[in-house]
Amino acid sequence: MTVDAGVPAAPVEPGWLEACRDLDAAILVDRSGGELERNPRADVLTGGLPLAELITQESRTKLDRVLVAPRAGVELITVEGAVLDVAAVDVGTEAVLLVIRDVSRYTAAAAKLAIVTDQLSRRNRDLSTLYEVSAQLSSTLNLAELGEATCQLVGEYIGARTVTVEIGGQHYSWPGRAPDVPASGSLPLAMAHAEAGALRWWRESDLDASERRLVSLVAGRAAVGFDNAVLHASVERQADHDALTGLLNRAGLTRLLPTVAYPATVALLDLDHFKQVNDQHGHDTGDHVLLRVAETFRALRSTEIPARWGGEEFVLVLPDTSVDDAVTAIDRVRRRISSTIRIEGEPITFSAGVAPLGSAEEFEQALAAADDALYRAKSAGRDRVEPADRP
Repeated sequence: MTVDAGVPAAPVEPGWLEACRDLDAAILVDRSGGELERNPRADVLTGGLPLAELITQESRTKLDRVLVAPRAGVELITVEGAVLDVAAVDVGTEAVLLVIRDVSRYTAAAAKLAIVTDQLSRRNRDLSTLYEVSAQLSSTLNLAELGEATCQLVGEYIGARTVTVEIGGQHYSWPGRAPDVPASGSLPLAMAHAEAGALRWWRESDLDASERRLVSLVAGRAAVGFDNAVLHASVERQADHDALTGLLNRAGLTRLLPTVAYPATVALLDLDHFKQVNDQHGHDTGDHVLLRVAETFRALRSTEIPARWGGEEFVLVLPDTSVDDAVTAIDRVRRRISSTIRIEGEPITFSAGVAPLGSAEEFEQALAAADDALYRAKSAGRDRVEPADRP
């Protein structure tokens, strides 16, 4: 049956029921909602009950408005939750034809599709976050950069007020300091080469299952990054530092030279009669002397760079220092060592040569000049500091 809504309403013609047999459920009602006739499919759909008894109060109000101004695409809800799609068409001056279809399954499918779409969207977001986490946390072995990146990535993902990471005695946070209230949640950062740390966050609501799962994955990935950074720092330190004294070794000092403030000064120091210390008192005593000397060097100004050059030889680089000032400073160290480090009452002394250092590229040349000055200091009776010959 085809009804043209644009044709002026006419009295209801007999036989409409036959014309509606192939439609969905169809009910003819008067303007007040009273049912006049219905086709067999309407009986099946409603179970033989009047439509008004099946739908909610809100849907009845909606139906009343439709009877005054018929239109298609009206959604009515039954008291049992079914969804009915109704098209209302004028078929006379006093009657309205309601063509009804049960679209509950389509509505449920649409709702399910929306849920699936949301889940796919969240999963895509999670995958994007994990990709970004892996990319950022694998691009550096710097603990500070790893800590700050982890805090920011987690904070932006879960919408937290603050996120902190505690690792190796260091604390990192994003976007600012942690509030003075207990954290909303935390996860441990377990590592093989360092003490366990913790990831903490402050947020108004708890994490849902998806968020907690992804934050756990991020925490695990971050722990691997931190562990690698700690291991790398340990290996790097072993490569750049003397195993006994903890001072820089030759490789470590050479690597540090480009960062020095020039012009600078280099001093080559050699402990006097150190072989006799080892021969007469043993290598354990000799190692103890080297450790005490290294402690004295570490107590110098933070800008001065000590290194163990080999055996009983040490190198000191004094940034932004003239030769005369360096001689004075080294001589002060010489007196301190001889007055504080003794073996059976005998003082430990050293001889030193000091030379100017104009750049990292001139280091070998400057060290050779300092070595010549050291030789003169030894020849002059030891326990003294000599400047290199001036050009």
